Amino acid sequence: MLRRIRAKIQNKLIVTFAAFCLTIFSASGIIHYWYTESSLDEELGKKLLAVAQAAKLQIHTEMVSKLESGDENSRTYRTFKQKLTDLRDATDVERIYIIDPNGRSLMDTEEGVRIGYAYPFLKFNQYEFERAAAGLPSHSILFETYDGKLYKTAFVALTVNGQTHGVIAVDGSATFLYLMKRIEWHLITVGIIGVVVSVAIGFYFSRSISTPIKQIMVEAEHIGSGKLDRKIAIQTGDEVGFLGRTMDRMRENILKRDQYMKTMLAGVAHELRNPLGGMELYAHLLNKEIPDGDNRKKAILKVLRELDVMKQIVNDFLDYARPKEPQPMVCDLSKLIDEIRINLSALTTEKSVQWEVELNEKQVYADPGHLRQILINLIENAMQSGNVLPRVRIVSQRVNAMIEITVEDNGHGIEDNIKEKIFDPFFTTKEKGSGLGLAIVKKFVDENNGDITITSSGATGTIVHLVFPTKEGVSA
Repeated sequence: MLRRIRAKIQNKLIVTFAAFCLTIFSASGIIHYWYTESSLDEELGKKLLAVAQAAKLQIHTEMVSKLESGDENSRTYRTFKQKLTDLRDATDVERIYIIDPNGRSLMDTEEGVRIGYAYPFLKFNQYEFERAAAGLPSHSILFETYDGKLYKTAFVALTVNGQTHGVIAVDGSATFLYLMKRIEWHLITVGIIGVVVSVAIGFYFSRSISTPIKQIMVEAEHIGSGKLDRKIAIQTGDEVGFLGRTMDRMRENILKRDQYMKTMLAGVAHELRNPLGGMELYAHLLNKEIPDGDNRKKAILKVLRELDVMKQIVNDFLDYARPKEPQPMVCDLSKLIDEIRINLSALTTEKSVQWEVELNEKQVYADPGHLRQILINLIENAMQSGNVLPRVRIVSQRVNAMIEITVEDNGHGIEDNIKEKIFDPFFTTKEKGSGLGLAIVKKFVDENNGDITITSSGATGTIVHLVFPTKEGVSA
C-alpha cells in the first residue's frame, strides 16, 4: 500500500525549491550585473580621463585660451583641432572639446561648433565641470542622449601657473553598457516573476500541506482525549491524506474495541446486580433474626458492608459503560450540595468531616444526574484523602461566560508519578474500589462541554477545578 502512494509532498517541495533556486539565481545575476556595470563604468571614466590628460599634452593652453570668435580658420585653431581629432580617432572616443571657464566653446572636434558656443547640456554636468575647473579631474555619471545611446564625459582643467584657463571635456560612448541595460531588465523581470511564482507556489503548497496536518493534529488531540465519535476527513491524495485515512481506521478500531469493552462491562454488571441484590436481601433477613450481642451479628454487618462496596463497583461499571446522552438544564448547585450532604451524612459523621461551602454562583448548566455523580465522586475522594480530620471546601464563582466549581481537601495530595494516570479507567490507589470514580468524572465533564484540572501537593492537599459553560455561553 505504501509503495503505491505517490510522493506528492516530495514533488511539491521539489517544485518549491526549484522556484526558490530560480529566484536566487536571478537575484545573484542582478547583483553580478550591478557589480560588472559599476566596474565597467569606472573603467570607462578612467579611460576618458586618460584621453583628456593626453589631449592636454597636445595643445598649448595659453594659445588656445586666447582664441576668439572668428578664429576658426586660423592656423592655431586648425592645428590644435587636427591634433584633437587624431587623438579622438586613435582612442575611439566620441568627441573632444575645450570649454572656457564661462562654459563656452574654445575648440571642438565636432564639425560646425563655433568658438563662443554655449553648451546647453553642460548644466547637467555642472558639478563635475566645477570640480575640474578647481583642479580635480572628474567624470560624469552615465547619461542617455536623444539617440538613445549612453554616454559619459570626463573633465580635466587647463592651467597655467595654477590658474585655470579652460577645461578639456571628452565624451565616450558606452554602447556595451546599453546592451547590459537590456540584460538588466531581463534579469529584473525574471527575478520579479521568480519571486512572485516562488511566493505563490510556496503559499499554495504550504497551505496544501499544513492545513491537513493541522487538521490531523486536532483530530489526534480528540482521539487522545477519548473523543472517538468524529470521523477524520482528509481529502488529499498525498502522504498526509494516507496518514489521515490510516488514523481514521485506527479511530474506528479503537471505538469498536471501546464499545465492545463497555458492552461487556455493562453485561457483567447486570449479571452481578441480581445475585448481589439477592445476597443483600438474605443478609438483611439474617441480620434481623440474629439477636444483638450474638457474634454472628458482626459477621453479617461486615457482609453487608462488603456488599455495599460491591454494589458501588457495579454501579460504577454501569455509569462508565452506559452510553447516555446528557440532558443539560439549569441546576441549583446549592440544593444539589444539600442533597449530597444528606446522602453522605453517615460517612460525614464517621470521619468528622468539616464542611466549607461558598457558593457565589448557584446556577450551573449541565445534566443534573451527571453533575450529581461528579460532585459525589469528588467529595467522597476528598473525605477519603487521608487526613484524620478531613476538610471539604466547595467554592463556585462566575468567570466570564463560565462557571467554576472547586472542590478542595486537606489530605496528603497526589503523588507526581501518578498524576497523569488518575483519569485512566480502573486505575486506583485504594484497597477497595473500581478505579472508575475519576474516569466517570472526566467522562461526564467532557460530555457536558466542561473542563477539569487538578492541582495537588502534600502540604496543602488537592484542589479539583471544574469549569462548565453557562446557558448563555452554550447558546452563543
